[in-house]
Amino acid sequence: MQSASAPAALDEDAAKHLLTMAKKTDKQDKKKKGKKHGDHHQHDVPAAVAADPVAAAAAATALSGEATAEDLDEPMRKIVASSWKRTKALKDAKGKGKGGSGEDGEADFDDEGGSADLAQKSMSKGKASGSSPSGGGGGFFSFGRKSNKKGEEDGDKASESNNMKGNNGGAIVPDNFDDMMLFNARMIGANVSFIDLILKAFDTLVSSVVSQDDFRLQKETRIISLRLYAEKHGSIKFKEFKICMLASLRPLLPSLWDSQHERAWEWLWDTVAENMNKSIELPNQYHRKVDVLVNDLSLDEKRTLGLNVFKRLFKMNPQTEFYFKQNNERLAFIVRSALEFSAKIFNEPAKTVDDLTALGLKHIMWSIPTEYFEPFLICCVQEVQEKCGSDNLEPFAWALEIVASVLVLTIEDGSSPLLTAVLKNNPKAVRKELGKLPRAQRPASAVGAIATELA
Repeated sequence: MQSASAPAALDEDAAKHLLTMAKKTDKQDKKKKGKKHGDHHQHDVPAAVAADPVAAAAAATALSGEATAEDLDEPMRKIVASSWKRTKALKDAKGKGKGGSGEDGEADFDDEGGSADLAQKSMSKGKASGSSPSGGGGGFFSFGRKSNKKGEEDGDKASESNNMKGNNGGAIVPDNFDDMMLFNARMIGANVSFIDLILKAFDTLVSSVVSQDDFRLQKETRIISLRLYAEKHGSIKFKEFKICMLASLRPLLPSLWDSQHERAWEWLWDTVAENMNKSIELPNQYHRKVDVLVNDLSLDEKRTLGLNVFKRLFKMNPQTEFYFKQNNERLAFIVRSALEFSAKIFNEPAKTVDDLTALGLKHIMWSIPTEYFEPFLICCVQEVQEKCGSDNLEPFAWALEIVASVLVLTIEDGSSPLLTAVLKNNPKAVRKELGKLPRAQRPASAVGAIATELA
């Protein structure tokens, strides 16, 4: 649908300004700058100050005369990364046998496992010796268990079937982060569906903050905002997740936890919450505007728009023409799909992300470089502005960026050296990459690579 007014053409810089997600090159530049800065001043920090990571970072920035947020946040990232690795190890060690060590000989983290693991161990010891445990719990919201000399086997079965209930109605303390989070959320009357939704993406959120991957962090927070809007999770209070998170980590890592860990994890959640606050209201504001823009275009108008997008792209970046060799109808279909995904993601964000992930895996097979996605988005925004005007352009660009970010990260995460060798039909490279893997993992890795190629 042609806009009533004839808008001025949108130049490339103006189109880039509408694409508000962090660029991946920015993250790489920050990493290089931070590494160079840290290496240059590390030997100047006194040993007494270096014992405190936060003080060490402050001293290093004082010596350099440059105080940046990245410098001050670096010790926070290190603390979060180390403690999160140990927290995940608690769940991984479960079910690996006595001592908590697996077949690969990795040591367990029983000393960091906290009162939750100690409670479980004391209970099992009591059963083995014929005595019953007492006061088996610890932690922020945990309870002890009373003795029960009769019916030990029946009690075991009852406790397993009743999930979080013990023989006499006492609560069994969860021994991993996810279960502890949900347990604490119920205890304080928090919005459990909201907590559970964040938990599903929490590992990605943590790794994004730790690695300074702002692009991935913004993609995840925008998708969470879309799901909160579409799935109606009720009243949302970010503070509830923070309370449950800290209350869960303290008992899981008792010998490790201190004021530095408290500050580091508070900083992590504040960083995530700040990003979510930027997008939490946008789905409600943008949904109808994107629907109007996409649905008001007829199939013929979408076809014409799609062909014009690729004309712009081939003119802006001639190398892209070597990758998009399909006929005109296929090129028009690609742009039409991008438009429709941008509208669909407001109604069914979870399903749309799954569909885009499957599509991203196919892009791996087509070997399309991810650096071509940004010029493609710029051309789409320019052509939509020329065809439909600027009224709904910002909401459309916001949604289109989410669609593209899912595809880009799926391609980059899935493009392993083994898969690349398979796609290039290079037997020598395939054997080389398989040789780097443990023997037991080679069949599954080979099958996975071939399945992706055939998808």
